[in-house]
Amino acid sequence: MYKGVVILVENVIVAKGKTMKTILLITILAGTLIFLSCGNNDENVAPEDIIVMVSPASTTISFGDSVKFTAEVFNTPNSAVTWHVNDILGGNDSLGTIDTTGLYISPPSYFDSVTFDMVTIKAISQADTSKSDTSSVIILDPDFIFVDSTIGDDVTGIGSILHPFRTITKGIEEATIDQTVHVGKGTYHENENFPLTPKYKVTIKGVGPDSTLILAPTGQDIENAAFEIRYDLSVIDSLSIIGSDHSGIGIHFSSDSISVELALRNCKIDNCYIAAVSTGPSRDIRFENNEVTNSTYGLLATDSGYFLIRNSTFDNIDSIGVKIDQNAYANLGDPPENLWGHNTFSSCGQWCLYNLYQDSIFAIGNTWPAGDSASIDDLIYDDDPDESNGTSGPVIFVPFNP
Repeated sequence: MYKGVVILVENVIVAKGKTMKTILLITILAGTLIFLSCGNNDENVAPEDIIVMVSPASTTISFGDSVKFTAEVFNTPNSAVTWHVNDILGGNDSLGTIDTTGLYISPPSYFDSVTFDMVTIKAISQADTSKSDTSSVIILDPDFIFVDSTIGDDVTGIGSILHPFRTITKGIEEATIDQTVHVGKGTYHENENFPLTPKYKVTIKGVGPDSTLILAPTGQDIENAAFEIRYDLSVIDSLSIIGSDHSGIGIHFSSDSISVELALRNCKIDNCYIAAVSTGPSRDIRFENNEVTNSTYGLLATDSGYFLIRNSTFDNIDSIGVKIDQNAYANLGDPPENLWGHNTFSSCGQWCLYNLYQDSIFAIGNTWPAGDSASIDDLIYDDDPDESNGTSGPVIFVPFNP
């Protein structure tokens, strides 16, 4: 039986000039009053859900680096969590490990064995294991930026081996000091911003001259070369630069100061107007283990540029293999024997070596085309007369005007 409360309300009504009083009786069930008076009793309220929040919510690190995570747990006095890497408690050596304090240590990079570039960190509440939060960790190689013209994307890519950029232009833009832009198999020309100019202490490295191909812009303008190398310790390695009908400039060495080692190594330059040209005062341009074919000119040293040429081949050159202007210099081999040039020249249209430098140059230990041997012999000084072949001893090419 419900107990109730009766409330008397006096109401005045005016009708036809008479006043009447009415009494309204309102009965309120006691149970309702009890509900109203007891509704804030903590014992009758369901507890709020436990919430876990991990920070940082996402981050980017390099292989071999670490990052510290924290987890806040709300609506419970028990703030303890367990840490997981890709749902593995504590992680493992392959994915990286995370300790009870939330310190994640990524694995070292083994380059060609890398099978991932991101992991998920999860913190699970010990008070309620159905409650958790996650963070994503992008892991990049500290030494490499990856570019691939087939699977890469300059918008969604991150420069990792699994999510590379599409263009060399983007790879150079993202590269930092001491990194290598690793350029995968394929042909590179579309959407590239020529000339491609690596930064200070950045290397552009292909997977081989038969696999990584760069199509040089057409024309004879050296300002529109495939590559411009101007910053100290910039290197181009293991790729091909291909012109069209003897049109295009392969490499433009354009340092405006006395630079430290600008290098082209293990590359092939084919069908260009000029394979490589210097237009700056660089004193250390390394041209090593390269092959120049089917071009009008091989190397042009101008404007105080200094080419050091070693272990390279010049074949089917229409005009001049190596031309050295009066204010430039080239070294094709020094004594002793371990500093010989070991360059091979063949099928040079006019001259394999055209030296206008004001002093003699060294060109020791090279192979010259048999058809040019008489002309070359007239222009060399051999300080070892017992050798029948002048190029086998210390050979100095003197200035001449053909």
